[in-house]
Amino acid sequence: APLFEDDDDAPIHLLGHLIGFDFSASPHVREFLADERAFTERAFEAAALCLRRLGGHKAVVLVMDDLHWADAGSLAFMRHLLRHNRDTPLLGLMLTRHSFFEQHPDWAEGDPRHVRLDLKPLDKADSQALAEALLQRIAEVPAALRALIIGGAEGNPFYMEELVKMLIDDGVIVANAEGWRVLPDKLLAARVPPTLNGVLQARLDALGPGERLALQQASVVGHVFWDRALAAIDPAAAEALPVLLGKRLIVRRGDSAAFDDDTREYAFQHHLLHQVAYDSVLKAPKRTGHARVGAFWSTRAEVAGPQDVTPSACRALAEAQHHGCLADAPAYVGWFEGQFNNYLNAYAAQTLRPLAEQLVAVCEREFGAEHPVTGRALTNLARVFLLQGGAEQAEPLLRRALTAQEAALGGEHPDTARSLAVLGGCFMGRGDHAAAEPLVRRALAIRERVLGAEDPLSVSTLDQLASTLSELGRHDEAEPMCQRVLEIRERLLGPDHPETAVALTTLADLMLKRRDFAAAEPLARRALAAQQRTLPANHPDIGLSMWNLAEALRELGRLAE
Repeated sequence: APLFEDDDDAPIHLLGHLIGFDFSASPHVREFLADERAFTERAFEAAALCLRRLGGHKAVVLVMDDLHWADAGSLAFMRHLLRHNRDTPLLGLMLTRHSFFEQHPDWAEGDPRHVRLDLKPLDKADSQALAEALLQRIAEVPAALRALIIGGAEGNPFYMEELVKMLIDDGVIVANAEGWRVLPDKLLAARVPPTLNGVLQARLDALGPGERLALQQASVVGHVFWDRALAAIDPAAAEALPVLLGKRLIVRRGDSAAFDDDTREYAFQHHLLHQVAYDSVLKAPKRTGHARVGAFWSTRAEVAGPQDVTPSACRALAEAQHHGCLADAPAYVGWFEGQFNNYLNAYAAQTLRPLAEQLVAVCEREFGAEHPVTGRALTNLARVFLLQGGAEQAEPLLRRALTAQEAALGGEHPDTARSLAVLGGCFMGRGDHAAAEPLVRRALAIRERVLGAEDPLSVSTLDQLASTLSELGRHDEAEPMCQRVLEIRERLLGPDHPETAVALTTLADLMLKRRDFAAAEPLARRALAAQQRTLPANHPDIGLSMWNLAEALRELGRLAE
């Protein structure tokens, strides 16, 4: 934010929302929530401008390590940056494995500013120099030790570093504050694993039983892990962390953004070490560990309503899905279904989209492509796309969902009705209300028969149908439906409930279209009064009611009001 002191808040809010903070109430963000492509473009511009401002004072170096693990959004931003910040004093240093170019063969292809440096194994001289640096605390380095460090490494510096640590673990090198010394008898007996994985495994084997178990349990939590999440697997495991820190198997990181308290965050010293530790966990304890960590995160992700969705809850939901799917995917799918609407109604589309996409694949694997549970997952993914303005992406998903649901459940099931209603909303969003009407009518008929005419889902579908008919100019058909929705909500929810206010707003909008401004005015006024009592002052529903009321007053000639 200090970089934009002379601007409005737009870059701050756009960039904040892009990286996971909730700026959905900001007018700079809200106008793009329904158009993911436009939002991403504007947010990328804000991020690029941030680096441009930094570059106005000094040269900027942007380091991206392990680029092969970057998500698609980060790579898209780097492409944007390389295109648009060419006149900024910026050096981008990206480190990656060769596999990255198999997935992205055109990365920076043809860009004269881009230089690719293929790192080769260290030659003999550089290996010698690294060995001297690693062993500098030994007054007189035995030639046999130097040869041992260099011999099997084949120019791999990480192998050399870990081999020195392994020799310390094994007591070949005695390391203390005064200096290091070598025990000749142990050096003669030392057996060096021929591979890096072997060296890492030897370091694990050298740990005491408690420390080794704690490191394995931490590997189940993840490459980055937290003491409280680790304690969910085994409360005693955290006691071993100081020893693991001392052996440089793990590192302490800064305060965690995933928690609001003093929870401590750690990470494995290297991804390969994490993988070796994780691979050493047997199947049964691995599954138990994922189940306990999944339950830990699920508790933090579970919200009572949209108002409780926060960035930390979104982070917890992503962690809960990772562990829940590894422990018991069918059980997790059911739990996620119960939370989905709260996150969707909080406009947490950035969090939900990758999770919903993954769950479709999980359901196809666990249940089959034509199973109704998979159909429900497809409908949920379509709803996320619709929230982001992706009607074109949503429609084929909904067609697949309906095919599966009608075959397995028949035409009279609530799941079928939901997919029909969402598909109707898909066409409404594209302005094709004629195509939407029969779909919404079918959904309404099913819900009224199966759930009852006054069930909230039936009432919302009746409201949807009334809106469709209103847009088609069939006001005489729409008006009694709007009146019915208002009557039910006012009776069951109360006159000040936000859903009652929405019904008042819908009816007021219909009266405006019928040019019955005298009837529209009190409806819009009642809606506004209820919303001002129950909603935040900047809520968009209040703005809509103000607009409707102003339109009615203007047409009635009451311009001062």
